Formats: sequence, C-alpha cells, structure tokens
Amino acid sequence: VFDGHFKEQETMNSNWLPVHHSKVPKQQPGQCVNDSHTLSESHINFIEAHPLMDQAVPAFFGQPVMIKTSFRYRFSKLAVDPCVRIMGGGSIDVLFIATDVGVIFKVINAYSSISKMEIEPVIIEELHVSNRPIINLQLAKGPDDAHSKLIIITDIEVKSIELQRCAQAD
Repeated sequence: VFDGHFKEQETMNSNWLPVHHSKVPKQQPGQCVNDSHTLSESHINFIEAHPLMDQAVPAFFGQPVMIKTSFRYRFSKLAVDPCVRIMGGGSIDVLFIATDVGVIFKVINAYSSISKMEIEPVIIEELHVSNRPIINLQLAKGPDDAHSKLIIITDIEVKSIELQRCAQAD
C-alpha cells in the first residue's frame, strides 16, 4: 500500500483520483531517508498536499477492531500500547480510544480461542476523564509498568493516568 499511488483532489469539486506517477517525487514519500533535511521544498510540499494513499490500508485482522455507534459522541484519538505481556506468556495490544465527550475506552484484541484468526474486541474499561473533547492522547512509557502513563489533552487541560489500573478494579 505505501509503495502505491497517492490520491489527490485537484479542486474542491473534483473527485479524489490517483496521482500520475510523473508528479510523484523521485524519492517516494514514505521511504526512509538518512537525513530529512536533505528533502527539497517541493518534496515536502508534495507530502503535505498528498496525505492519502489511493489504496486503503487493510485492517490487520481483516475487519475493524471495534465498532461502536452513538449519537452522543465520536472517536477522536487513538493511542496503542503494543505487545503488553499477559499471564501465560502471550502479549496483546491495548488500545486507548478517546472521544469528543471526554471518555476513553480501553480495548484489547483477544484472539478467538477457537480459530486464532478471528478477533474479539473487549472493552476492559470505560474512563470518564473530562467534560471536554479529548484532542490528543500520548503514551509516556516509564522504566516499568508502574511508571507508565497515558497523557490526556483537552483544549484547556492536560491529565495523566496510569496505564496499568488493576488496583482500581478491586
């Protein structure tokens, strides 16, 4: 997908169409470069003007991790704590999904015990952290789990909560 065509909309009333290969910089955006300061201004302008790829990035498990519909809120930000060790020696990704009403859903992908291919999203916690829309989430990993935090940013405040909140469940 990331080696493919970019998408562009020439005017506000135009359809989104693939960018012709002759308009793409020689060093295709998305490829690693040793020093980003060596990129030309036209290259940077292309990157800023073409944030979409023509082909969709496929879902890792072939389907959305979680679908939740509501007339009261929308998802606003996502932060992922990858490869969190679990009992039994495995690991899972923990997703923190923020909303525009100050709620964060803590979600895990649990493999189906039957097929190992299907996923079962599990909301393990619903946190009401603010009455304001959450505009950003950031993981701050410490030297161990006890010192790792989720930084929550609204338009008027910055908060942090522990990533591991098992003690609160007791």
